[in-house]
Amino acid sequence: MKKTGIISIIAVMMLGMAVLLSACSAKDGKNTENTAVKAENVKNIEVVVYDASGAVIYDNKIATDSDKLLDALKGITDLKIVSEDSQYGAFITSINDIKQDSNHFWNYYINGEYANVGVSAYEVQNNDKIEFRLEEFNG
Repeated sequence: MKKTGIISIIAVMMLGMAVLLSACSAKDGKNTENTAVKAENVKNIEVVVYDASGAVIYDNKIATDSDKLLDALKGITDLKIVSEDSQYGAFITSINDIKQDSNHFWNYYINGEYANVGVSAYEVQNNDKIEFRLEEFNG
């Protein structure tokens, strides 16, 4: 009888451990799932900034979960972006303390192509290469 009682106690303890482990496992599975969803939203982009002479003053690859380019740029700690809102959306006025002036403006390109939408409207895509150039006004 003593042996049967001990076996019963061990069986109950093992059953309790199994229940606890499965609960922990389900919780961990949920966290992993949430992490995977979050990781799915992360986009890797390269940001390159050229001054008026064409010299590279910033070049870095970053990971962002921001959907809009301006939000992604403002999340880069070693890149100082200043923008102004207009009726057409935000536009960049200064990058790393280099301001546009009456002869120059900040223009940007997406994967080598002239951007036809403002920085506050552009939806970041994975593996984008974003280039900012301080260009001279023509005319």
